[in-house]
Amino acid sequence: MDRTRRVALAAATVLFLVLAVPGPLAAGKGKPAKGPILFAAVIEQNEVQAWNTDGELLARIPAGVGPRALALWKDTLVVANRGLDRAPSSSLTIIDPDRMTPVKTRYICENCAPRDITFDREGNLWVTAQAHKALLLLPPPWDDPAATVLVSWGWPCDLAFAADGRRLFVGFRASDEIGLVDTVEKRSVSIQLLDVPEHVARRPGTNQVWATISPRGRLAILTPKKDALDATVEMVKAVVFPKGLAFTPDGKYVFVAAAGPMKLLAYDADTRKVVAELPLDEEPEAVAISPDGKYLAFSIPRRKQAGIATIGKDGSLVLQHLIDVGGRVGEFLWR
Repeated sequence: MDRTRRVALAAATVLFLVLAVPGPLAAGKGKPAKGPILFAAVIEQNEVQAWNTDGELLARIPAGVGPRALALWKDTLVVANRGLDRAPSSSLTIIDPDRMTPVKTRYICENCAPRDITFDREGNLWVTAQAHKALLLLPPPWDDPAATVLVSWGWPCDLAFAADGRRLFVGFRASDEIGLVDTVEKRSVSIQLLDVPEHVARRPGTNQVWATISPRGRLAILTPKKDALDATVEMVKAVVFPKGLAFTPDGKYVFVAAAGPMKLLAYDADTRKVVAELPLDEEPEAVAISPDGKYLAFSIPRRKQAGIATIGKDGSLVLQHLIDVGGRVGEFLWR
């Protein structure tokens, strides 16, 4: 092969590799991010999308089948792939969030349908194995489960650590109980509630974990008891079919996706009163708040959309962007 042909072939190979690289170039944007970046696990697209606060797409990052949950450990983004319809996945995808590229995807269990993931303080990954009614514990580098904790009161959906970083609350589908796990001793108990506690979140700066109770319409405020695997429960009347919830970083406000009245509601977390709302024309589901407390992301599953709103100092919401993501968002994560 003569020198001219070798140079041409090398140039073509470089061009192919550049075009094939997932991340900002594949998204057709590649613009520098302004402020926090919103990552969205889009289930039907088998990808994680990255957006800036101007509603501009930064990257489409390949994941496994049916990405459902996101968690961040230092500079590593982990995606739990639950599967889609009859295509099971039960895998984790590791993503470099700076380069917005996938590193690897690895199966972690046999058709366990992971629904949520979270890290403890040591960097161990806790996974809801929904189909097995259990939690899996994966030490770094999160390749294989090292332990299993049964939580057999329903299908585990959502996870939130108490302030001590040891006790882990578990929200369920198809159960009127919430789970509480001692992650050191690997034992679990259930706490009776009025209805289904599918979504849970810890209130920053406190020892409280809140849960939305659906369809009856309550907010459950759980406070772990000292030196016991138990919690007190306070019930607050809310709206029918509350879905996801998220707190501002200072713990002052909690935002609830209210599917029944099709609104986003802002509650003063001290008074338990609604202080602001954002009416929508479809049911919201997932919500997440940026680390600076200035932005709220929410999903609208029926329209395959996500929204970005700004948060005022009084908890008020102003819609800024509606984004077509092409599927249902399993979870958001701001970075």
